[in-house]
Amino acid sequence: MKVRKISSTALPWEIVETAYSCFKKKGFDKTTISDICKDLNIKDSQFHRYFNSLDEVLEILWAR
Repeated sequence: MKVRKISSTALPWEIVETAYSCFKKKGFDKTTISDICKDLNIKDSQFHRYFNSLDEVLEILWAR
């Protein structure tokens, strides 16, 4: 897999936006971190650099 280069300041927001899209398509319970990373073409470790879990991402979306 070719890793996508996204600036470190933009990546957390890209993850949140992509997660939102995945949640809308598949639902929160059926969305995995790997789904989000696959859509962004990033490694799971890049996700975990900013978030510990999908619950954290969901909290950010709720706070919007």
